[in-house]
Amino acid sequence: MAERKAGRPPGRSAKGRAREAALYETALRLFAEQGYEATTLRQIAQAAGVSAGLMYRYFGGKQAVVLRLYTELSTTYSARVGAVPQPWAAGVAEALAESLAVLGPHRSLLQSLMGVLVSPGEGGIFSEATRDARRRVMDAFERAVCTAPDAPGTGLRLPLARL
Repeated sequence: MAERKAGRPPGRSAKGRAREAALYETALRLFAEQGYEATTLRQIAQAAGVSAGLMYRYFGGKQAVVLRLYTELSTTYSARVGAVPQPWAAGVAEALAESLAVLGPHRSLLQSLMGVLVSPGEGGIFSEATRDARRRVMDAFERAVCTAPDAPGTGLRLPLARL
């Protein structure tokens, strides 16, 4: 007879997911209000009404919050771009418009993160940690150009897609 393990099932409980979401939203709000560098994990935890240890347990550091933001924004953007093939110029225009639509609501937050975004460190937009997010965005632009019924010649497709 198979042994039944005691305890909770794997994964986070609904309460745990709600707590994590609250910590994430609190962190983003404080980054926008105070700036990334000025915000501490302790402040985020306090504003969310939990211990600093719990904040570390869920995120481990401020960079983890920023990486999650990158992932969410790039995933949303990728899902919204290039679903329907259209002339390549219209596809590129759509890709640019969707980029503004996805990023626009987060303008003040992204401004507060500019220092970390352009840094050569682990949380920067060109770091290894953000490779998948960058790839999603580049793939969306490539779809907009390369799947167009009037896609330009092979030599121009990828350069146009990487504008």
